[in-house]
Amino acid sequence: MGDEPMIDYTLFNSDKSLMRTTTERVLNSVQAFKDSNIPYGVTVRPLGELPEGEEVPTVSFKNDPIVRCKECRAYINPFVRWVENGAKWICPFCGDINNTESYYYSTIEADGYRTDHDDRPEFSCGTVDFIANHEYMNRPPMPPTYVFAFDVSKPAVKSGYLALACSTIKSVIEAGTLPGMADERAKIAFLTFDKNIQFYNLKPILKQPQMMVMTDTENIFMPQPEDLLVNLQDSYDLVINLLDNLPNYFEKASGEDSAFVSAL
Repeated sequence: MGDEPMIDYTLFNSDKSLMRTTTERVLNSVQAFKDSNIPYGVTVRPLGELPEGEEVPTVSFKNDPIVRCKECRAYINPFVRWVENGAKWICPFCGDINNTESYYYSTIEADGYRTDHDDRPEFSCGTVDFIANHEYMNRPPMPPTYVFAFDVSKPAVKSGYLALACSTIKSVIEAGTLPGMADERAKIAFLTFDKNIQFYNLKPILKQPQMMVMTDTENIFMPQPEDLLVNLQDSYDLVINLLDNLPNYFEKASGEDSAFVSAL
């Protein structure tokens, strides 16, 4: 093993703002570590950003399986050791030897790095996001779904938020910038609440939205549930119509009560 090139693995550590251990040093002896009773853990901050707002690099294997250790399922990372000129790699977590799949093979240079090292973030970055592919799905992805609930009691409407919220949501939908809106399966629903709860039928065959009022907020149920959560593209005109007129429906609101918990 003495002929192996020296690699400075400290260059590949994750930034401490995203992942850090509870202690900087760990006793080398397993028995000494057990006897010390020092708690050891790792604090992880998912979906964070790198310092200075840099985005975390992404790694995509497209339709090929993501490379992971066959024994402990650890993901490929900068700390693996390549043997047999890249045909196999040793997992740094469990020490198991894995075969390198043909779609992932690359020869090893004299310095111990793969020839494609600089082109693959998983070898040069301490933190990466692996893009999940079909092997991680038990079923097709659920459609993007939005349910908007508006407080329409007198204090809420008087504040002006209802008109602003409706106009903002409308502008986002019209601009096509609502996340997931490009998916033709995207769904949307609306409800409002004061002392009662109002549901809105947005079935695409209607000429205008239909309001259904639920006065019993203690034993609440959804009337016509199949018509409340609708396909955004199919009911687009009705959605825009509702957002245009919703502030007018409650401009003379007089009740102070808000059935927020029941609506939620």
